[in-house]
Amino acid sequence: MWHCEHCPYKARKQQSLKEHLKVVHQGVKDFHCPQCSRSFTRADHLKLHILRHEGIKKFKCAVCGLKKVSIGELNTHMNTHTKEKMWSCEYCSYKSPIPRNVSRHVKVVHDGKKDFHCPHCERSFGKAESLRNHVMTHTGEKPHACAELLAHMVTIAS
Repeated sequence: MWHCEHCPYKARKQQSLKEHLKVVHQGVKDFHCPQCSRSFTRADHLKLHILRHEGIKKFKCAVCGLKKVSIGELNTHMNTHTKEKMWSCEYCSYKSPIPRNVSRHVKVVHDGKKDFHCPHCERSFGKAESLRNHVMTHTGEKPHACAELLAHMVTIAS
């Protein structure tokens, strides 16, 4: 048995330990997306990422119809409906059915890190989606049109 000197990880093969050290402790990302600047530590993660670029989502939620790229993503999504598993913030009462949300909450709320910076002003955000929505206040873009207004316009045109 091979033991990691940095964490409790154990491997049956020396090569597995080398891979663990490279990926987990050195953060080496050898798998690069040919379509954007993202890189990954594992080939299977790159493969899923490329499926996202291609819009291929084979796994459909039986509750709401949302489609996901992998079964793992679908299982995580299903928990938003069932709330079978809830993850809690260690600093406050925040809870979420998605562990990544708790990690982001800690980073933004408790650590004060907002890594998404507006190119038009001094504001920063904890989520890329929040930045995208904010940037539209500068550009005037309105991608989410009012359904009532659209229906009214169709009626007038008829």
